[in-house]
Amino acid sequence: MDEKPSSRRKVAWPRAAALTLLGATLSAPVTARPGNHNPTVVHRVTVGAPAGAWPMQRGDGARSGRTNLLFPTTPVVIRRIPLFADLATGPVVDDREHLIVATRDGKLVEISPNGEVALSVTLDAPAALGPVLLGDGTRFIVTRDGVALGISRDGAVTFTTPLALPRGQALAEPLATSDGCAVAAIGARVTKLGPDGEIRGVTELDESVVAITETPRALFLSTETGRVFEWTPPQDARAVGSLGGKPTSEVVASSASRLLAVVRNNTLVELALPDGATTTLVSIAPDVVVDSVAVTPAGEARFTTRAGWLLGYAKSRETFRHSTTPPTTLPVFSNPDAMLPPLVDRAGSVAFVAPSAIVGVVGPSGDVHTATLSECGVAGALVPEGPRRLAAFCRSGFIALIGEAPSPASAPLRSERAKGPRFP
Repeated sequence: MDEKPSSRRKVAWPRAAALTLLGATLSAPVTARPGNHNPTVVHRVTVGAPAGAWPMQRGDGARSGRTNLLFPTTPVVIRRIPLFADLATGPVVDDREHLIVATRDGKLVEISPNGEVALSVTLDAPAALGPVLLGDGTRFIVTRDGVALGISRDGAVTFTTPLALPRGQALAEPLATSDGCAVAAIGARVTKLGPDGEIRGVTELDESVVAITETPRALFLSTETGRVFEWTPPQDARAVGSLGGKPTSEVVASSASRLLAVVRNNTLVELALPDGATTTLVSIAPDVVVDSVAVTPAGEARFTTRAGWLLGYAKSRETFRHSTTPPTTLPVFSNPDAMLPPLVDRAGSVAFVAPSAIVGVVGPSGDVHTATLSECGVAGALVPEGPRRLAAFCRSGFIALIGEAPSPASAPLRSERAKGPRFP
């Protein structure tokens, strides 16, 4: 119970191998330089925040786990889409509702809502980090060879920018910034690149960066010992405080002045950016928080636990509790890789995946509706795909699109009232 899968293991079955290969293949120093551009490709640069239902890991630069869409209120599987290769990294969703995935066989694939492959690009090396979507629609990834790669909407490679030799493993998920750029960390070195692949700033710390978060104020870099640095490129990063231990999740900006993180796998802490003060909000030991925290529009933190709970906390008190494990007389299936962090929509509804491959949606009033992903086995990722739609990536080889049931009798659904305090 004292060990938890890292938040960087979003798609656990291939991810560890990809990160190992990244460190192994960068065996000779590479000098960071401007991106290589294809002169035959017209590359329109747009400055601004990325569009789409889920343009990066945890949805936005704040890592809030929140989307501007609404979830289905009575979820049901409406389509099964074959997935012909394992995911190398977590999926993202663009403004055309395309699911964009990097696969272990070295491709970047886009899948339309009707299940057709809209684009397939063979990469020089498989992706190790990303993809994230930049403001101009560029698909940004870092390959296991340590190269930052930009791919346009039509599949053209727009830049290739080698990154510097890392000190340590690549652990932090890339981030698409609100000004249309990308930030990538390999070991202790963090690089900001423009949408054209040009390097806009570099900072190097004395230990590996494990999380990158953006607020309206600046970028914040969290290290493997829990130190937090504020970075405004092209200046050097400066220390602003400590989380009190290694963050075992994405570090979330709950507001412009506060960061949330899980440390020691079971303790939720808050860092006040103005003065660097750290506050422990709750410790759930001996239980373990699974992956990252989601923040509702009302500011409540929601997270799942290895013991099978979806919990809500606000102002250091429990506000919500629901069991994600169906009642049974059989032994509980407790594979940690089957647990995923929750998602939040703009109305405050929360979507989660239970270990038994059941997708649930908790409404703002506390009502819970679920849909079973038959033959899914274990779900490796859950993302919002479109209005009233979710996409669950099943390790048995398909994507389950989950939408609104036409009527209560159209699919086997279970509705109940969550136990414990209501959503405030």
